[in-house]
Formats: sequence, C-alpha cells, structure tokens
Amino acid sequence: MRITPLLVGIAVTTGRAKATSALNQTGLRTASAFVAPRRRSLLLSPPAAEGSGPRGRVRRERRTTSSPRSPDSDRRRRAPTRRTRSPPANAPGESEFAKAPPPFDARRLAPLQQENVDAPSFCLGPRISGTPVDKHFHVHSLSEIFPTVPHFSQTFARSTTFRQKFRHAVRQDIFCSNEEYAGLSEKARTFLLSDASASIQGSWICPEDGDGGRMERTTEVLREHLSIAPDGTAARGEIPTGEMFMQTIGDLCGGSGVSGHFIDIVGIQGRSLMHSWHQDTGRSRPRLPSGADPLQREEAVLRTVLLGVPAEDDYVGPGVFSHVVRLQDEAWADDDHPWNVPIVFSGEVQEKYVIRPVFCEGREVLTFRDVDVLHSAPDVCYRESLMRFM
Repeated sequence: MRITPLLVGIAVTTGRAKATSALNQTGLRTASAFVAPRRRSLLLSPPAAEGSGPRGRVRRERRTTSSPRSPDSDRRRRAPTRRTRSPPANAPGESEFAKAPPPFDARRLAPLQQENVDAPSFCLGPRISGTPVDKHFHVHSLSEIFPTVPHFSQTFARSTTFRQKFRHAVRQDIFCSNEEYAGLSEKARTFLLSDASASIQGSWICPEDGDGGRMERTTEVLREHLSIAPDGTAARGEIPTGEMFMQTIGDLCGGSGVSGHFIDIVGIQGRSLMHSWHQDTGRSRPRLPSGADPLQREEAVLRTVLLGVPAEDDYVGPGVFSHVVRLQDEAWADDDHPWNVPIVFSGEVQEKYVIRPVFCEGREVLTFRDVDVLHSAPDVCYRESLMRFM
C-alpha cells in the first residue's frame, strides 16, 4: 500500500496534536500548578514618591527565592538601554531661556556706563538747611597736588607695578602704626596684610616734619618710581616722602577738627550691586572743644577725599570712585547724631540723578563735602582699591 505525502503530513500533524493533548493533561497541568504559587507570591510595594520610580511608575519588590525564574524571562523584561546625546550649544530650536547667562564682567561693563555729569540736583526732603549747593564735588590730579613731581599722574596711571607696590606699602605702614592691630595674633596679622581684598584702616595724620619714619615703606616706593621721569631722565623736583604724601592728601580734608581717619577699600566686584545712598557724617564743620571761638568753627570746612587706584593701566571710566547724587540743598545731621554712624537714605533715587565720576589720568582724586551729596559704592565696581581720607 502506498502512502501519499499528503497522508504522511496528516499523520504527523495528528501525532503532534495527540502529544500536545497529552502534555496539556500532564506536563502543562503540572507547570500550571508550579507557576501559579509564584504569581500569588508577588508583593506590591507601597506607592513610591512622585518620580522615584522609572518614569514615575510604582516599583515592585524583588521576587522571593522561592519563585525561581529562567534567564530568558530576565532578557524579556529588561528594556534595551538607549544612549542619548545632549544637544550641542546653540542648537537650532534651542530655547533662549535654557542658555546660561554670561559671567559678570566688570572690566567690560564699567567703561560702558555714562558719567551723567549734567545730572539735576536731588531734593532730599525734610532734613535740609535751605542753603543751596553750588559746587558739589571737585576732581584733582596728583601732579597738581604735588607740583614738584609733574609726571606723578602719568606714572600713577600707566604703571601697574608702581600702583601695586604703592598700595601694598601704604597698607603695611598704616597697619603697623595702628595700635588696634597690635593685639591680633600673628596669623591674623599675616592674613590681613596678604589678603588684598581686606580693608585696612588707621590714621593718615603724620608728624609735621614729614620725616618721622612712620611711612618708610611708602617713601621707598615713591622714590624708586618717581625719581625717573617717563622720558628716562632724572626727576628734578623733590620727591615726597611717605609722610609728606599722606599729610598733603589728608590736608585736602580741611584744617583743624578733621578726624584723620584713613581706610583702603576694595568693595564687591564679582556682581552688580544696588546703590546704597548715604552720608558718612552729615556734617561739614569740625567738632571743637568747648570754649573755642565759634567763628573758627564756621570758617572751617571738612571734606571727604578719595584717591582712586585703578585696576589696569590707562583706564578711563567709572567704577573706581564712589557714585554721587547732587543735593539741591545742604543736608545736615541732627546735633545729637553720632559722628561715626552713617546716615542712610531709605528713599528711591531715580537713575537720572546718579553721577558716576570718571577716573582717568589727571583725575586721580575726588573731594566733596558730606552735606552736599549722597554717595554710594559703585553698582559696577572695577578698581584695585579706593583710599578714603577724612
């Protein structure tokens, strides 16, 4: 009897069907009984916090050791890992808000500010004398103040080495002559002198003979850098000593009754600031002892003197001197207001009133009476330091 291929296929298929039926009755039934407890032993963990699971879904606890699984099931459950690349900077379609802001650059921003020298006068309010102010502040050059050294302004403005040595020497001399620093530990003293951003203060008043040795480091620096003119020839005029320099600048503050206070200030330079308008004393006449001639007090005038130290050679722009606001009328402190407590103005000053004095060669010194202006640290500060004499 010949069996056709079709019959063979039917026979094979029938045999497989019977085998499958047998497995359904035996093997799969056993497997079903084995698998079911494993599914019943799955435990759901409590709801996780938002975002704690992958894509915010609730995580399941690991299966117990009593429910083994095949390696194939792990391969089926694991999702393929995808590597994503971050978009390049300034990619097309990238949101402008996603870009990080550029770093603060005082060197670029300060020269862009306008001096606004023609700003109108500001009416302060009730604390005024009614006396109108004519001239609010003055600028001076070092060559004008020290006529025996006509190249003083040029050397100061164009030599970073001179300015840095000069400032370091002044800070050391003032520090060593201030008794308040004598009680500091050696570690604290070293830190203050080595940290160029720390303020150093003391008194600028020096012996009348101008050769007391108190500012000896400053004397050495002045003689080293001012003895030679910019053209290479020897300077013909007298080079001031450190004592002469401090006393001459300090005398611009006024005659008798000055406080003699000196401070070397750096200020905050890593970010822009809000102006903090204030007066240091709210006075322009000195305190005289009881019994002194009242006329002497009326004739005396006190000024604040600022010596700017720029951060780079040939700098022209704001950011070195304090910013000022002209006052329409003199503003005097109350008689019982302490002399060493600033008077802070809490009101608003519009931008049109703000003057940002420009520093440049020939404009190294700024003076003003404290009753004539409000002043503040620059909103964009760019300087090595500012030396204030009072």
